[in-house]
Amino acid sequence: GSCHTSPRLAGSPDGKWVYMIAAKYDKNTSTGDVVLRAPADGSQRAVLFAGDRNKSGSDNTHFNRPLGIDCDAQGRVYVADSLNNRIQVFSPEGKCLGGIKVERPGLVRVHQKTGALYVQHEARIGGASVSRLTKFVSFEKPAEAFHADHEQCQVLALDSWSENPRLLIAGPN
Repeated sequence: GSCHTSPRLAGSPDGKWVYMIAAKYDKNTSTGDVVLRAPADGSQRAVLFAGDRNKSGSDNTHFNRPLGIDCDAQGRVYVADSLNNRIQVFSPEGKCLGGIKVERPGLVRVHQKTGALYVQHEARIGGASVSRLTKFVSFEKPAEAFHADHEQCQVLALDSWSENPRLLIAGPN
């Protein structure tokens, strides 16, 4: 299955903001699934950016087990909303811009030059769940460019500035 120890921090491209997933989980339920935002210089405490501290949900103002987060070059915030089977995308002001349907996303990385999304998630093959890494063209064109199955990872890093982008994957062991 997909990993659930994904990085839960992302920085804005201008270096001014840090976004973080804050969620409480127990065996039966998750509550308080939110994204917080704080100034990167530490001058203020983190405040609510998106989500609802009191309940999970599936509409555009709620999350259900957010696991991964990243920002693109325009400052948009991408949240891997795992149990809602989507990547939710927000403007730097916190407005929901839409989403990309993907089964049980855990990690998301956005290429800073091309806008391509790399998502580690689950997929169903022959009735079985497998871990999959999928590249989507961009938020504006969420078509699959390629995927690789059985790619389990706990860390997914992307070199967004090289001529040929490189993914760095660290597995569960």
